Amino acid sequence: SITYIQCDDKDWTSCSYSNAANCGHSEDVFLRCVSEQQKNFEIVDNNGNTVENGDRGLLLFNGGTICDDGFDDNAADAICRQMGNPGSITWTTDDSFEIQQDLDITLDDINCSSNKWSSCTYSKTSNCVHSEDIFLSCKRRAKEVSSR
Repeated sequence: SITYIQCDDKDWTSCSYSNAANCGHSEDVFLRCVSEQQKNFEIVDNNGNTVENGDRGLLLFNGGTICDDGFDDNAADAICRQMGNPGSITWTTDDSFEIQQDLDITLDDINCSSNKWSSCTYSKTSNCVHSEDIFLSCKRRAKEVSSR
């Protein structure tokens, strides 16, 4: 077991800790790490279930909605491509899903100079309301064909 962790930086090598086993399982910590490079986009239906490629749904980033400020076709294509799709079909703004009211708005002011996520700037603070949430439909991924 590891206890008394103290870090000076975001890097694990800056951390000190003790191997003293003085904790119970009620004090266990579970972490899920996401690198800045790994973007967690998802398109969901009104129940929060992931939609199939090609279907329209509410666009989420790390479990929250995305505001339309600055959003355009480049942003839609960049996000679909980041999700492994060839591009977007269409996007709109809406507040028609009941689940939206229970979610934070986690991205705003997305501006992309191309259809690649690396060309995008954004803010993780928002001045939006849920009627500005993005609904997105991405092009379907090509099906893999196996040769015999």
